[in-house]
Amino acid sequence: MMQIEQTEVETEDLFTEIEKWKLIIESDERLVEVAFFKIFVKFENFLIEMFTKFSTGTQSSEGYIPNRKLEFQSYEHLKNTVTDKGFIDFNNRIESLSQQIFNDDNPFTFFFASSDMAFYSKMKYLRNFVAHESYESRNSYKNKTLCSQDFIEPSEFLLKRYKRGTTETNYTHFINIVKTYSNQIIGANSQEGSP
Repeated sequence: MMQIEQTEVETEDLFTEIEKWKLIIESDERLVEVAFFKIFVKFENFLIEMFTKFSTGTQSSEGYIPNRKLEFQSYEHLKNTVTDKGFIDFNNRIESLSQQIFNDDNPFTFFFASSDMAFYSKMKYLRNFVAHESYESRNSYKNKTLCSQDFIEPSEFLLKRYKRGTTETNYTHFINIVKTYSNQIIGANSQEGSP
């Protein structure tokens, strides 16, 4: 089994980004859209990093390594096996690929099977609109994230309450999902009792 020495916890960049934007948003809520976008991208990168590590037999900084059905020797081996395009669109394929690569202790199952996944999917449409502002991304944001309600700017949506009667905003709920699942993925041996 291939193991690479861990130099830092995989969540360090992601959590540093979250803390940085927390302080910035406290002084200027208008920047919540930028914060959301930057954190979303960091979380996607984290998922790709962990998928690649686990697929190639590298353990997390917490010492977790899932059992694999398919044992890839390197990133190149993984890439050449699952695509012929020269890159892997992991963001859209982690769920299906992980089912083929990992045994029952698939570290991504609980994330994709959770009730939070529907909210995370809504956030993907929001991220696409923030990034592109195209006609198509605007329609998807309006239809999928806002559930065809009247259009509101992404910053307004992010600052809205996630549920009535709570103080948690959509942005805060998203951040909580990112933190929870990031920690669970690197120490996936504690999957039991996951949200």
